[in-house]
Amino acid sequence: MNLQFANFKKNTLLLLSTAVLTLIPITANATCPTGQEQYDRLDFIGKDDTVVSVDHRGDMNGKVPENSLLAFQGSYKKCRHAIETDVRLSSDGALMVFHDANIGRVLEMDYNPETNSGPNPPISSLTQREIQSKQMHSVNWDATNQYVPTVEEVITDYIANNGQSLFYFDIKDEKAIIMVAKAISEEAKTHPDVLKRFIVKFGMEHVPTYEKWQELLIKEGANSAVMANPYISPWGAEKINKMDIPNPPGEQYEDNTSRAVASWARQPAKLVPNVEVVIKNSDDFITTTKRLSDQGMYEKPTSLESDNTFKGSMARMISIIKSKQKALGLFVPNPDFIQWKRDKVTQGVTIKSTTDGRQLNIESAYILNTGNCCYTMEERLGPNEQKDIRMNLAWARSIGANVITVDDPDSVDTYYKMQGELDKVAIPVTVKPSKEMNSVLSRQLNLLDNFPKENSIFIKPWLGEAAWGWGGVVCLWDNFDGDHYAWTYRCDYSNATADGYHKVFHTKVIEKHKYSSEAGAAIQIFNENSEYCLTVDRDARRRLLWEKGCKTAEEQSLFIFDRNHLIPIQYYHSETGRQMVRNMNEGMYGTDMYGSLATGNYVEDDTWGLWGIYNSSN
Repeated sequence: MNLQFANFKKNTLLLLSTAVLTLIPITANATCPTGQEQYDRLDFIGKDDTVVSVDHRGDMNGKVPENSLLAFQGSYKKCRHAIETDVRLSSDGALMVFHDANIGRVLEMDYNPETNSGPNPPISSLTQREIQSKQMHSVNWDATNQYVPTVEEVITDYIANNGQSLFYFDIKDEKAIIMVAKAISEEAKTHPDVLKRFIVKFGMEHVPTYEKWQELLIKEGANSAVMANPYISPWGAEKINKMDIPNPPGEQYEDNTSRAVASWARQPAKLVPNVEVVIKNSDDFITTTKRLSDQGMYEKPTSLESDNTFKGSMARMISIIKSKQKALGLFVPNPDFIQWKRDKVTQGVTIKSTTDGRQLNIESAYILNTGNCCYTMEERLGPNEQKDIRMNLAWARSIGANVITVDDPDSVDTYYKMQGELDKVAIPVTVKPSKEMNSVLSRQLNLLDNFPKENSIFIKPWLGEAAWGWGGVVCLWDNFDGDHYAWTYRCDYSNATADGYHKVFHTKVIEKHKYSSEAGAAIQIFNENSEYCLTVDRDARRRLLWEKGCKTAEEQSLFIFDRNHLIPIQYYHSETGRQMVRNMNEGMYGTDMYGSLATGNYVEDDTWGLWGIYNSSN
């Protein structure tokens, strides 16, 4: 579903004068822990078993682009304990700070992530100069004066703005690991404190032991004090188990991955702040107990000791890390397709995946690393993985997580402070989560005041554009007199409520239904008090009516929004041809036209079959 993409594009030029952002040097907040205090605290997070957050992509928002210098400056100002950003190589070997593998979503105004159309070349195919010649834009297609920085520019800007946060560089290209370490080492010659601030993060399969890390640093002329944060994953473990990894002195482990993890976990925290594990549920633990949290049921391990874990599993790696009192790192995903989107309906609707064409619940949708939409966590499960519950913060603590990397650190900090588990030295002040972020995490945790339990929307034909002869912009209305047919009329109908008509509706996502395997999720559309739902009549005319007693199993009330086309689910893959809902001109009501809804043959460019969903508060 392409919600108002055309309107975003059309308004871009109008926003240029107000959306261009100015770089203003900032100094650290007087209440922030100093960089030295954050560095010293590394010695205690694992030992005290407290929690800290790491701000993934910096403090971006609806106007400030992700991974920009301005986003990082905002993180310093907000006293973030730590920040994490991705590093990718340009075609000429520059260390570019950029999240996606392709540039379209952030750098190309003519790229549309919802249709995967427009320019979207890999960042690795462009030179540093070509990349930095393009201005970054926000998630709402607002132009900014920000450009993609290099690792060296991030470090220089950090120093210039008196940054005090720890800073993780997550390396996406293996050969960039030592390049980043050397960039930190070079800056340390004139600013030694950068060795206490910047951390190189990478897959453990690339540098399987701390001893190998030291050998690599020395061989390449980098400073041996450069901090490292390795992470171990099931696919990384497959590679490591084919290597020859020695047991750490005085210890015995059965497999190479365990030896590798132990090598890293036994190092001082000021050299290896944490070891991260890619684990998605408690299946690797032998015995667990069911627990209920604000985010649903989860399985809590009865013990984190090795005898409660399966050999070679990610749970076994956790037991090794915790046995060394090393801080355990975990990435907590937060659906990012809707993050900071302005005018985007974020509840009760679906979005079409550009990879397989299936509809996804918009609250579960993640942008692919190519920049296009979308996938769900369930689609990324490995062969032996049953579910992904990493968003459940109670579960994260049940497996001993200490360092939480997340797009929404405010919700993480607030939640763990409420639980009495937040590290108050590293994070003395918490910030209330922002409603504007559209964070599913903050909603699940009930951290937002007066947040509606369901969405309130308008449904408009012609994508909300004014229609000649119809009196302006047209809305869908309910109608409970006579035959209860759904009808369309101008949105500013002043006597509507007095006459018994309403234009505010609610939608609900239905994940499981008769056609879910081929079509994905569907939606139901309810009237303002949720008593009636929009339904395809069973007579030959196939008109749409408002009916009571809607059940999710009743396919006549299930719809797909496919790129602004409203399609009854029973006609989505029909043998007789796909059918869409059209607005039909019935006649005049007062001085303006009115219409009714009926199904008809699907025609891509038929404007009578185009619909837009809009927040009713707008």
